[in-house]
Amino acid sequence: MTKLVIIIAFAFYPILFGWIWGQTFLPIVEYNGKTCHVIDVTEGLTLFTIVQQTGFSGDEIVKNNPGANNGLQIGQKLYLPAVRKNIVHKVSEKETLFAISKRYLVSVDSLLSWNVDSDKGIQVAQNVYVKNALIRIDDLKQNDINVKITRKDSINYQRNFDFDDTLLIHIVKAGESIYTLSKRYMVSIDIIKNLNGLKNNQLKVGSSLTIPINQSITIVQGPKEIASKIEVKTTVPIIENAIVVRDPKIAIFLPFGVDSIKYPMNGTSKAAVEFYLGSLLGISDLEANGLTGQVTFYDYFSESTNFPEVLLSGELNEVDLVYAPFHSAQAQLVADFCLKNKIRIIFPINLTPCFYQANPYAIQVPTSKINLAINLAKDIYDLQNGEQIILIRSKKTADSLMEEAFLRTYKALPKIKGKARIIYANSDNYLAFPNNDLKTWFVSFSSEKDNIISLLKSTSEMTNVDVFGLKEWLEYKEISSTISNVFRFNYESSSYFNYKSDAVIAFHKRYRKAYQSDVSKMACLGYDMLTLIPQIFLLNEKDQEGTISKLDFFQETPGSLMENKASFLLKFIDFETIKFLDEVK
Repeated sequence: MTKLVIIIAFAFYPILFGWIWGQTFLPIVEYNGKTCHVIDVTEGLTLFTIVQQTGFSGDEIVKNNPGANNGLQIGQKLYLPAVRKNIVHKVSEKETLFAISKRYLVSVDSLLSWNVDSDKGIQVAQNVYVKNALIRIDDLKQNDINVKITRKDSINYQRNFDFDDTLLIHIVKAGESIYTLSKRYMVSIDIIKNLNGLKNNQLKVGSSLTIPINQSITIVQGPKEIASKIEVKTTVPIIENAIVVRDPKIAIFLPFGVDSIKYPMNGTSKAAVEFYLGSLLGISDLEANGLTGQVTFYDYFSESTNFPEVLLSGELNEVDLVYAPFHSAQAQLVADFCLKNKIRIIFPINLTPCFYQANPYAIQVPTSKINLAINLAKDIYDLQNGEQIILIRSKKTADSLMEEAFLRTYKALPKIKGKARIIYANSDNYLAFPNNDLKTWFVSFSSEKDNIISLLKSTSEMTNVDVFGLKEWLEYKEISSTISNVFRFNYESSSYFNYKSDAVIAFHKRYRKAYQSDVSKMACLGYDMLTLIPQIFLLNEKDQEGTISKLDFFQETPGSLMENKASFLLKFIDFETIKFLDEVK
């Protein structure tokens, strides 16, 4: 996995990509038939330093340099395979085509052929396309205590340990093994065993281990680990025969694509950064709730590495909670891994097809269409006061499933004064049923665009009428973007994002203070996912509502996924979405 720069001012996107251009780089040589970066080992340089600054794992370095795990010798040379790929280079001040060609080891003639009019000169901030560019690694900073990670398999929040000479004292926790400690501190299992007089690989919880480490290097930190505020470690049951401790390990998969993304960001990479920034504020709130633990972010959109490798490495085997990738192919791999290892996996966004339906460890945050239909039936039942309800039936099977869920739920509710008899209609005859003396509520779960537009056009000219439909209708530009069609309708949704809502306003203030940037829906989602989900599944709290999310989970059968059954009843009016009751008031 590609490592990321840990910069709290992440909202300034150019920092992520622009800070390296003035750097010097490791030399390039041919070694054993391969183009490689070469490192000359000098005094004070350790394997840990190289891992942190190059992005190569300890295993990769040892594989390409046998014997490196036994210690580095002054004057030794280390060789790391170089990677080539197509990139876009932003021109910095006083930079020339010749300098760019030397940096990426391509010819000036090639640059001229790839960039029209570049023979007339290049300008500062201009984008220069470079095909098959050799990706350089910054020269190592051996004496820089606050090491910046330029490429890292994950952003891993760890404690800032105290050092004693070149040794670190580690207290063994439940679930830790000599293998995980070896990976964490980049030292071999044999070194740990010999230094601590261990005859086997068994570790005792609470025992002290001496770990060798270079004093000039600090464990790299993000916004700190979720700080310890509760001394007593407790456990919280989450499902039968499975428990989570109060200091969990959480893994989050996001599609950053740091080694291939172009600035300005857009699409899923931009969404990933926004989700990440919101989640950092959520982590700080977990601290206030007394939760201890460790959070790791993984970039699964890296082009230079093999995403499934992290699942095979064993480092996720002891994780307590996983947030699934945003893309189905990668999410399915992680979900299968979690099912095999009995790990809770959160799906923050809708993925189709729903391959995790039969995974009892899967937790779906977006409320399903069936549950939205059920909630609409309950909300209409609670709100009605003598209205006439007309259900416009659809011919599509998927639509009819929601209709049946709506009808089944509504009919099962107790009969009260004013409970309406539902009138059945279709797309051809629904206008024949409204009664001028009664307020009419049209209900439709249609996915047929022409029928939806026709319904909203017809009802927009009628008085004493309201329409209840689907959130998906907002995807049609005729509804959400065309001024001539000022439509209004109501719908259920598991999320509610509005800059004017009290919850978003409060979070927006925090977000601007932290990042000097406006909040987004994905930032709010990231915050909610890192506050609400751990509270529910690690602190045993229920029925949570965040900045934009409402959560109330249930599991229909022991072998099925856990679903969110909560939602907001919203109204789309004057091209804005608000809570239904706010508009009524």
